[in-house]
Formats: sequence, structure tokens, C-alpha cells
Amino acid sequence: MPHLRFPESDRSDVRGAPARVLSRRFRLQPRGAVFLVLAGAVGIAAAQRGNNLLFVVFSALIGLFLSDAILTLMSARKLDISRILPEMVHGTQPFSVTLRLWNRKRLVPLVRVRIEDRLSQDGRWAALQPPPVIVPYGRPGRKVRSTFSVSVHQRGWARFGPVTVTSEFPPGLVACRVTLDIQDQVLVLPRPGVISRSPQTSLAGRLAAVRSLRDLASTGDEFAGVREYRPGDNLRRIHWRTSARLPQRLFVRELEDTHVREAIVILDTFLPNPGDLRGRSRLERAISFAIALTSALLEEGAWVRFRAAFPESTEMALDPSRRMLSDLERALALIAPSLSPVVSDLLALSSPNPEAFTFVLLAGDAPPALPERGVTIPADEMRRIMFYAS
Repeated sequence: MPHLRFPESDRSDVRGAPARVLSRRFRLQPRGAVFLVLAGAVGIAAAQRGNNLLFVVFSALIGLFLSDAILTLMSARKLDISRILPEMVHGTQPFSVTLRLWNRKRLVPLVRVRIEDRLSQDGRWAALQPPPVIVPYGRPGRKVRSTFSVSVHQRGWARFGPVTVTSEFPPGLVACRVTLDIQDQVLVLPRPGVISRSPQTSLAGRLAAVRSLRDLASTGDEFAGVREYRPGDNLRRIHWRTSARLPQRLFVRELEDTHVREAIVILDTFLPNPGDLRGRSRLERAISFAIALTSALLEEGAWVRFRAAFPESTEMALDPSRRMLSDLERALALIAPSLSPVVSDLLALSSPNPEAFTFVLLAGDAPPALPERGVTIPADEMRRIMFYAS
């Protein structure tokens, strides 16, 4: 049976060397244009009247303009920028990105530098871009950090870059805009789902059945140790001797389960038309529901065998005693729609426990016609299979 393999991130690290400059533009600001018009009027008046005072004022205005232009150009040079990103984030949940700006100049400080980052997915610019960051001042040779928050709504790799740095040395008559090739990426996990625990729902009944298996199996458990009482623990497992030695605290016996409780979660990723927005939306809901259901089953102490097409029919075994849900989230963050029905193939994969409950999460409206492709599902197993449409 194929095993899941997670692709490695190719996030670039640009901290060791200066970033490559993609473009450098110098433009006159509107206030700079007004300033030049007024300076020109003073110069014309000085030339017509021969007034030395007007010549002094004209020279001061031109000197101010030239000095502002030179300092603006110098402020935008010798800048190193890097990002501090989380390795993984959940879709729609805001996360923080820290920009580290190093002014490598020895004499010229940073004054009012605007940094704009870009976000893209699947080769397209994201609809919601990160907010610009304003660095009011940075001393020569020092490093400055600034943080902004952003959220990504689509799972998969989210790419940051390039970075645009705009320098406007006061009074801001001119601006220098430099684009740096700084690329990083972060893995966006599926958005978290919510499981309804209402007793009227059929899913809650299935979870209660898994819980009852846990309680029935407890008669064959072996003593493993003592731990502090948690809400929901069986009161019959209270270890009174240990609790008596430590007043105002209760301890319960920790038992090692000798029975295996197993559930199978099957995710249907079949989309006849991958470009259908409604179908892709249903698939995203099914993926979120699959993660929430698997988490609930693991909390009930059940072994979970998760099956999906990655793109081949693959099974992933999840141990409730280990925190393996992040591995499943990482795999589902990169899963693509299947172009052919795979539910029957996933149901036909052998299971060592014939009493396992099976949950089939569908991206379509109705369960698929079974059997398909000559696959035969026994009648007693079909009674333990429940289909859920997203």
C-alpha cells in the first residue's frame, strides 16, 4: 500500500547575501513639482530684477531640492531585508510576519521608509495583499524589525515576494522605489472545521458508539500508572490512596487499553470539473470536515485509518497516543481534486479490524453507486459505512 510522502519546502533564505535588485525608479512627488514651480518663479523674479536676496532664496530652494534628492537615493541603498515566517498556518486565520531591515550604511540613516510585500498563490496575486509597513527611523549600521498581520484563504503554498522599498527623505519632494527579489513561502493548512456534538445528529451517534467501545473495552485494560483527575474521567477509576496523601487533589488510575478501537475516514476528492467553483468549495468543506472528524475520533481514543487519493489511493494510520494530526493537515493542504471516482477503491482497501466504523466524506451531493469497477463490499460491512455530503 502506498505511503504518504510530504514535499519539502523550498523556502529561500536571503539573509546571507544582499537581495538582487529587480528595479530602481526615481520619481518626482506632486509636492516636489509644486516646489520646483515656486523655486522657478523665484529664480525668474531674481533674474528680472537683479535682486541679490531673491538669488539667495532661489539658491537655497534649489539646494534643498538637490539635497533631498541625494539623501533619498542614498537612503534606499545598501538595505538588507529578510522575513520571519511560521512554517505552517491555517487558512483564514491571521498570522504575523516579521520584516528585518538592516541599514548597512555607515552615515546615512533611514527616514520614513515604506516597505510593501507581495503575496501570491498558484502563480496569481492574492486578492488580499499584506498591509504596507512604515519604518519612521533607522540608525546607520543598525537593524530594525517591523511586524504585520495577514491571512490567506486558500490552502497550499503561499509565496511572499518581491519586496518594494520606497524612500522619501523629508520633506519628501522626491521618492526612490526599489524592488528587491526576496522570496519566501509558507504552507497554508486547510481551514479548521467544527463537529456538531448535538445528540440529534447521526454523526454524534457514531462518535458515541466509538466512545462506548472504549468504555466496554476498559474491563480488559491493564494498570499503567496514576495521573491527576480530569473532567470526564470515570469516577470508579479514582485512586483513593494517592488522593488521600495529597489533599484537595484527586488522582485516577491510568489504564493501558488492550483492545483496539478503529475508525476509517475516507475522503472523496472526485470532481468531474476541477474548474467548477461550487464543486471546489464543497471539496474544501469536505477537507475541513475530515480533519475535524479525525481529531474527534482521536480524542475518543480510536485508531484512525485515513484514506484518500494523493493522487493514488493511499492510507495513513493515525495513533491516538501520538500527535499525528499535523501530518494529516500537511498532506491535505497539498491534495488536489481527483479526476476519477476513487471511493470504491478506498473502501476495498483491506482493514485488519472488521468491526471498524467507516466514515465517507463526499464532495458531491449523493453517495456513489456501489460497487464500481467490479469492487464488492459485503453487506455486513455496508451497514457500518456512513456517507456524509459536504
